[in-house]
Amino acid sequence: MEPGDMVGAWREKPPLWLLEWLPNLPAAQLAIEIGAKGSVETLRPRPGARAEAEWRARRWMTRGMEKIILVEAIRDGAEAVVLAKEEKK
Repeated sequence: MEPGDMVGAWREKPPLWLLEWLPNLPAAQLAIEIGAKGSVETLRPRPGARAEAEWRARRWMTRGMEKIILVEAIRDGAEAVVLAKEEKK
């Protein structure tokens, strides 16, 4: 490899190439903007991902989280659902 080869290889990459490797970044940014506290988890799209996300949400609620926001990417954007613990009577 010649000294200039590495620089040339980096110049060929699109400017947002790293975002593909950081799937949690949009969720983390949203959490910061709305002042959310707690964990941010991201699942890659695959069969069973929705069921796994719902399972994880229930698990977080058993660990004391009051509200959970589930966001799912759809064709033209995203859909969000807020899950909250039921109040004890």
